[in-house]
Amino acid sequence: MAKITREEIIKLIDKSVAVKLAQYDLSGADLSGADLSGADLTDAILTGANLTGANLIGAYLIESKLRGANLTGTNLIGAYLNESKLRGASLLGANLTGADLEGAYLTEANLSGANLSGTNLFEADLREANLTGADLTGAHLSGTNLSGAALSRAKLTGANLYLADLSKADLNGADLNGANLSGANLSGANFRGANLSGARITGADLTDARLTGANLTGANLSRAKLIGADLSLKHKKIIARIPRTTQYDLSGADLTGADLSKANLSEANLSGANLSRAKLTGADLNGANLYGAKLRGTDLSGAKGIVYKFPYPEIESLHYRSRINTKKNMTREDLIKLIAVGDGVNLAGADLSGLDLSGLNLTRVNLKGATLIDVNLSEANLSGANLSSATLSGANLISANLTGANLMYAQLAGVILWKADLTGADLTGATLTYVDLLGANLTGADLTGSKRISVNLTGANIRGAKGL
Repeated sequence: MAKITREEIIKLIDKSVAVKLAQYDLSGADLSGADLSGADLTDAILTGANLTGANLIGAYLIESKLRGANLTGTNLIGAYLNESKLRGASLLGANLTGADLEGAYLTEANLSGANLSGTNLFEADLREANLTGADLTGAHLSGTNLSGAALSRAKLTGANLYLADLSKADLNGADLNGANLSGANLSGANFRGANLSGARITGADLTDARLTGANLTGANLSRAKLIGADLSLKHKKIIARIPRTTQYDLSGADLTGADLSKANLSEANLSGANLSRAKLTGADLNGANLYGAKLRGTDLSGAKGIVYKFPYPEIESLHYRSRINTKKNMTREDLIKLIAVGDGVNLAGADLSGLDLSGLNLTRVNLKGATLIDVNLSEANLSGANLSSATLSGANLISANLTGANLMYAQLAGVILWKADLTGADLTGATLTYVDLLGANLTGADLTGSKRISVNLTGANIRGAKGL
């Protein structure tokens, strides 16, 4: 390639014609402040060149070699840098508005404070690049590799990051309002305090991502993978913000093992989501849609709103602890010892509030007048049990077997009875306030004289039931 000096370039510029320096060797050249607008620098060697403050508007730098070049404050509006090599180059504060950098190599480049609005970075390589505070509004970053990149405080509103790789990228405080992150690899990324309102994150991988304090208002995370993701409250002023006026869409999302402690998920759409082993302690789930959600081993201690009015989720070992500190008469272990002797245990008047009795065989147990506030009896066998006049406020009886049980004059406020079997049960005179019987079997049950307020019977089998 031909070698050319700064003086020769200046002479070319002075002729007021388009400068043609394609394939020239300009490595280490001092071109600071030069007017190279529209210049043809295709495949030129500009390694280590000084182009600070230069005018390269509309210039052709396709496949040019700019490794380690200094382009601080350079004007590259509408420039063509397709497949150019810019590893380690400094573009601090450069203006690349509308530039074409498709397939460009910008690994470890410094683009902090640069204007990249509307720029085409399709399948560009920006691994470990510094884009702190950069403006990428409306930029095309589909398939772009931004693994490990620094994007804190960057503006990415309306940017297209479809299938982009942002694994372990730092997006602390970044603005991604309305951005498209569908199918993107966001594993291990830091979105602390980022604005993701209205963002499309469908099918994205957010494994181990940090979303503490992120604004997810109106974001669509359906089918997203959030295994081990952190949306928890780590500081009293930092919380994942999902206003209850918004339908936050996490339908079908995989949140296995995710930490959602104290997260605001009110009005969220979690239908079909996998929340197995997720930590939802103190989370706000008021109005959330949990239809078909998987909650195996989920910790819902102190969670708000996980009561009666939502469709049936798949639940196993639901750890929902009472917030009422009543003195207990016995423990789960004590009860297991009692029922090991045989069924028909007499626990009349006992206080079992808040205990986890899920899955136990309590056939024909006598719990007449017992206090069972917030007790977990999911999948328990209570067939033929005497629960007359018992207080079961807030109890979890999901998939419980209550066939032939005596629930006369029982207090059933806020009880969940999703898919419970109440065939032939006697609920004469019972009080059912805000009880959810979705999918329950009430065949032949007797509810004569019962008091019912806001009872959900969606999908329930009431054939032969009396008093309804």
